[in-house]
Amino acid sequence: MGLRTARGLWGRFRGLRLSKPLIARPTAQVLLIPRYPSVHGFFMRYALDLVYLAGPRGTGARHYQVTHTAHLLPWRVSWGEKWLREGQALRGEHVLELLAGCITSMKIAQGDWLELST
Repeated sequence: MGLRTARGLWGRFRGLRLSKPLIARPTAQVLLIPRYPSVHGFFMRYALDLVYLAGPRGTGARHYQVTHTAHLLPWRVSWGEKWLREGQALRGEHVLELLAGCITSMKIAQGDWLELST
């Protein structure tokens, strides 16, 4: 997986707008938006799959738990949903943006743990 991270105000603002569509093969391209519990598809030209993450687990760890997934069409908004972990209601803290269809092909599901390395 080719991972990019949207850092800083401009990186978060720009996101994937006006960029070429992400690819799924040979290696999936992914954009991580840290500390961002919701995203929008304003000015997007293609649909995305979203993976909301909580974590990381442990100090300095790169393991994140999938809180939920969503499909985002252009000009729509996706809000982080509440979920339960060990009896506590939490929201996804980070978002992975992938090409539409990647969640199904990669078999990503709520509760999975993902290891991310930049």
